[in-house]
Amino acid sequence: MKLTLSKTTLEKAAKLLSKVINTSNVIPILDDILCSVERQDLTLTASDSFMTMSTTLALDSSEGEGKFCVNAKQLLAALTNLIEQPITIETDDTTFTLLHETGEYNFPIESADDYPLHDQEEFKSDFIIKGDVVRDAIKRSIWATAKDDLRPAMTGISFQLGSEGLVIAASDGHVLVKTAYSFDGEAYAGKPESLIIPRKVAQILQQELSEDIIKILWNKDHARVEFSDYALQFSLVDAKYPNINKVIPSETAFNAVIPRMSFISSVSKVIPFSDFADGSSNRKVLLHFEMNTLKVQGANINFNTSAKDKMDISYVHEPLSVGMNGQMLIALLKELCGLDVEMGMNGPDKGVTFRPTENPDNTEITMLMMPMIISEE
Repeated sequence: MKLTLSKTTLEKAAKLLSKVINTSNVIPILDDILCSVERQDLTLTASDSFMTMSTTLALDSSEGEGKFCVNAKQLLAALTNLIEQPITIETDDTTFTLLHETGEYNFPIESADDYPLHDQEEFKSDFIIKGDVVRDAIKRSIWATAKDDLRPAMTGISFQLGSEGLVIAASDGHVLVKTAYSFDGEAYAGKPESLIIPRKVAQILQQELSEDIIKILWNKDHARVEFSDYALQFSLVDAKYPNINKVIPSETAFNAVIPRMSFISSVSKVIPFSDFADGSSNRKVLLHFEMNTLKVQGANINFNTSAKDKMDISYVHEPLSVGMNGQMLIALLKELCGLDVEMGMNGPDKGVTFRPTENPDNTEITMLMMPMIISEE
């Protein structure tokens, strides 16, 4: 078999497909990319057994048809040091030869018969949406997913779909991020659905989705996202996501509007001099609200250090102090958008809401963080 195509085209596809492959595989052939040549097309497929990505590339020329598997790392190592040029690939039963302008690479291939491909799923539901809507919502929330497997549902990102819009949310039990997108031109006429996307899938979508329209298809156990010239099929997290609306208060008694970047700066000044939160490397900070003033405080009694910072805000209620995980608070504020953040509280031991004063078009962003009990010195 002999085929010719652009070096850049092949390298781009191989790099993206390699993101699916695990760094260590129990099944060695999953280190490979499955290559299938038919007529003038080359279809590339990569899998980690739970997730499969594929794309089809148009060939400049092709002699023969067939399938083979080639090691993804070896292929990328060969392509990385080449300038843009037409490359020729020749294969026999055992060897992959990549010919370029000044030389060649040779490495072994494996039989495509040993590659563990799942049967093609039948999807009964689908909808289309702008890719950047999903990308931005994932970026905003993926940091809040749980890192342990004790709560499988919360290791992924929740997609809740209805006739009026799409809600994308993530939570680890301490912090919650919710993005509610109202449909504007997109259509979904099916029944309400709830899907949980694995974190690894979400990471790839966050990196690769653009403003182009994407298509999401699903059934009870699997889903597929079609974007650009790629199809990413994966197993859904088999669990029920908690009802996030139950933990978000509908009203808050104490409300403040705070310049977002100044808030980040103030907390960053204080946390190096604060105590560690129990059982973690995160630092505790105390937020003390007075009339149009926020004082950010921290202290570490073991090292006899402390820090305070003050800033002007909009706040017209009685004084209130709330303890927070400092690093988590900074991470939350960085993922919010806009110049100002609206902070809503119902007391020192109730969940605290954070919302941008100006949301993106057709989008409503809500974040919630549970407070920490910190005594005022």
